[in-house]
Amino acid sequence: MRKTLKKTNLHQRVFYRYPRLTIKAPGKNDTWAIDLMDWNSADLSNSGYLLNAVDVFTRYAQSMKLTEKTAEAIQTGLKGLFEKFGAKPKKIWSDLEPGLDALKPWLSSQGVEVYHTNNSYMGAGSHSVSIVERFNQEVNKYIFQYHTDHVANWKQAMTHAVNYFIPIYNKREHSTINMSPHQAYHGNDDVQMELDDNQEKRADQKRKGHSDKLKIGDEVYLQRHKQPIKGKKITKYIPEVEIVSAVIHTNPITYTLKSKGDTRFYRQQMVRKAEMPNVETVMMTEKDIE
Repeated sequence: MRKTLKKTNLHQRVFYRYPRLTIKAPGKNDTWAIDLMDWNSADLSNSGYLLNAVDVFTRYAQSMKLTEKTAEAIQTGLKGLFEKFGAKPKKIWSDLEPGLDALKPWLSSQGVEVYHTNNSYMGAGSHSVSIVERFNQEVNKYIFQYHTDHVANWKQAMTHAVNYFIPIYNKREHSTINMSPHQAYHGNDDVQMELDDNQEKRADQKRKGHSDKLKIGDEVYLQRHKQPIKGKKITKYIPEVEIVSAVIHTNPITYTLKSKGDTRFYRQQMVRKAEMPNVETVMMTEKDIE
């Protein structure tokens, strides 16, 4: 028996590393990136939560242990962070954590605004906060290492991370700012000017962007979110055609697609339909398919 199959190059290479929007802040305590790390599973002995915060301008970080993720517990955690930082931020950048969203009226009374961003490169509907997620990885790695090396329980490992690892993290050089977060956060005006110059340099490196720009109405295929291999039949691009609905002149340029609402996508996440070879129809036998 012979079957007719369509063969495309939707398996061609996709890119996951490319210039993305520069996160800029005018100074320290303007914006904190905040996330709640969940350690409350049975496998982790229901150890609770870590409320992590990173100052976007200086990358200075602090953390609070919580036993719950209710609005009341998060409010207590935020008050603890205010004390550790010795200040309150003007804005909090977070994911869609319900407990934090419930505190918007209280935070507004404290002069703090809460906002979210939709990050297409993290998967559909993702509002993850890249800066604090990177910090979370470091904390997570330390907790697991401490748990293994000292045969400690998870709660002890978490406490050790908050009390010992975070001060070490703040005092070692951060590759983004080329100095330690402690030096950046507690530095004088000269340090603040150097940090601002570093922000501008990072932005300048991205301004060239992708040479092949899209325009409204272009038909494209969207790459799949990075995930473990599930089988050879899973294509790297989603085979449904998408249409560019807006070109947003950010740095670098981003795009919206008609079926994806206001989610923004980078040029490297898409390939023009016209760039795909003509869909080739081939005849294959059952043996070929096997």
